[in-house]
Amino acid sequence: MKRNHLGLAWVLVAALLVVVPLFGGLTAQAAEPKPIKFGHLGEWTGPAGRTCGPPGDAFIAYFHEYVNKEKGGIPYLDPKTGKEMGKVKVEVLYADCRYELPLFKSAYRDFLDKGVVLCHSTSSPALEGLKKDFKRDRMPCFQTSSNTVAHWPPEWIYGHRPSFADDVGVYVDWILENWKEKRSPRLALMYYDGPFGRSILWGGPEYAKSRGVEIVADEPVVPMPVDTSSQLLRIKQAKADFIVGNVLGSQGAVILKDMKRLGLDIPFGTCADTDAAELASMAGDAAEGAYFILPCYTLWDESRPATKWTNERYRQYFKGRPGYNVEQQPYPDGVWYVGWLIATIVEEAVRLALEQVPPAELTGQKVRDHGINRIKNFTCHGLQKAVEYKPGIDHRGNEYTVIHRVKDLKDSMFTDWRKAPCILPPWMKKEK
Repeated sequence: MKRNHLGLAWVLVAALLVVVPLFGGLTAQAAEPKPIKFGHLGEWTGPAGRTCGPPGDAFIAYFHEYVNKEKGGIPYLDPKTGKEMGKVKVEVLYADCRYELPLFKSAYRDFLDKGVVLCHSTSSPALEGLKKDFKRDRMPCFQTSSNTVAHWPPEWIYGHRPSFADDVGVYVDWILENWKEKRSPRLALMYYDGPFGRSILWGGPEYAKSRGVEIVADEPVVPMPVDTSSQLLRIKQAKADFIVGNVLGSQGAVILKDMKRLGLDIPFGTCADTDAAELASMAGDAAEGAYFILPCYTLWDESRPATKWTNERYRQYFKGRPGYNVEQQPYPDGVWYVGWLIATIVEEAVRLALEQVPPAELTGQKVRDHGINRIKNFTCHGLQKAVEYKPGIDHRGNEYTVIHRVKDLKDSMFTDWRKAPCILPPWMKKEK
């Protein structure tokens, strides 16, 4: 009898050895995969902190709050059957690099060591300075900025709007459409004295001249100016008809206040990266009538479902956060908005990649091949014109933008969507 019991016990043990791994395997298969990691090369302090901090905040909130908490993650499919297997969450690693290239390089190496599959940056020094690194490491980097040098030649950096040089072309085309005099228009350039501001010089002046517009002034502006009178007086002496400024909102505010103080009645317009709210908050009445370029609809018009959806998330996620007075300004400013907008594109790229690649096997190369290169006619949930990339040909993602104007110290769409010219840097034209 003892032998029978002993034999039965061995049978049960053997059965458990077979069954437990089966259940263990099922449990492991059903477990939530490890989060996919992105790296945000940002700046909340330093000369560009006021402009580059908000898009970083929006990008991080989009994934940590909206994607992870509201949606439960990004769905991934069985590549063979196309059946949804579950959802994977996103972890955005980030660093405040203060507009200093060594800090960007150090943060990027840290991100690589921690296994990020793509990067995002708001900063021209990072985009220009790390372009070769992204190519070497096969690491896609999305830019909230529109740095011209970062886009050409098109390699591993991706955008969502025309470049800063293209913005100059938008103003040139619009000025010529409305020009009534027999002589040529005279254009003055003002720009941040650094990689961001000088980005317009890579093709912008050449395009203006090719259209018969005369460049009569070329005035760099220090990162944190207190007075721009000398530049403005030279522009006045040159008899400029229009000033295009590739400047931060904080610089634009100083310029506008100086123009009002000096009595200069010259139209002033900035390239992307500021908006009516930022200019009015820092320049007051001097901001009235200023132009600026943004690839979006009026942010205060919540009759558009996409704008209302964005603004509701802004109010939900940023109420009570330092630096955000949601009660007094219940809508985001333009620079925050573009961070949210680029995040929708990043999510779409990863969603597409996860249709063909399991989360654990995702790499930068696979995000590009199976995700970014498959984006077609994506309108960012209705926030802008459709985004699509032409691999190795054009990575700007979109050719359309809008000229806005400060009216009654609020944002107004001065034009409808306009197709921007594709302005290549002179050295790219030589390559062609």
